[in-house]
Amino acid sequence: MTELHLTSYLITISVQVWSFMFKESTMCAAPKRRFRPYMPDVSKNVNDKDVRKARKAELQRDEAVGKALPIAIAVGVLALAALYFYVNNTT
Repeated sequence: MTELHLTSYLITISVQVWSFMFKESTMCAAPKRRFRPYMPDVSKNVNDKDVRKARKAELQRDEAVGKALPIAIAVGVLALAALYFYVNNTT
């Protein structure tokens, strides 16, 4: 194949891949749905004491994960840095 044919072939393949990838989606990146449905359905016993306690416990778990995540990331970065220096300093 000549260079012109190869370039034409590559362009054709890339256009086909591009059209396949974006066949179902639009070019606009806006979400299709503005609001997500409520995860726990709102029910008549929404103000029941047990429901409130369960919701409070769930919020506390989420908050604990949010506090621990930056610490876990920092520990992981330090472990990777230590491994990098260990591997590069051993001969």
